[in-house]
Amino acid sequence: METTTQLYWLTRLDGISAAFMVLCIGSFIGLLLSFIFYTAEVTSSYGVNKELANNLKKWVNKCSIIFTISLLGALFIPSKNDVIFIIAGGKTIDFVKSDTSLNKIPSQTTKLITDYLQEQIDKNQK
Repeated sequence: METTTQLYWLTRLDGISAAFMVLCIGSFIGLLLSFIFYTAEVTSSYGVNKELANNLKKWVNKCSIIFTISLLGALFIPSKNDVIFIIAGGKTIDFVKSDTSLNKIPSQTTKLITDYLQEQIDKNQK
C-alpha cells in the first residue's frame, strides 16, 4: 500500500472507531427502549396488539445485530496511537532481529562497565 494511503487511513482510524462507538451506544439505547415498550405492550391490560408486538420484535432484532457488529468494530479497530505503536514496534523488532551488530552491544557495554569499575577499584587501592 502506498505511504500516503497508509497515512490517510491512519488519520481516519479514530473517527471510524468513534462512529462504531456511537452506533453501539445508539443501538443499545434502541434495544433498551424496544424491550421496555415490548414488555409494556405484552403486559398491558388492554390486550396485546399483535402488529405492534411484531414490529417491536423486528426492532429488537435489528438493534441487536447493529449493536453486536458495532461493538465488535469498536473493540477490534485500534486507535491511531495503537497503530503507530504496532507499526513502529514491529519495524523496530524486525530491525533488531536482523541486525547482528546489535547483539554485540550488551557484551561490549558489560566489558566497558567492568573495565571502568576495575579502574576505580585500582585507584582506591593506591
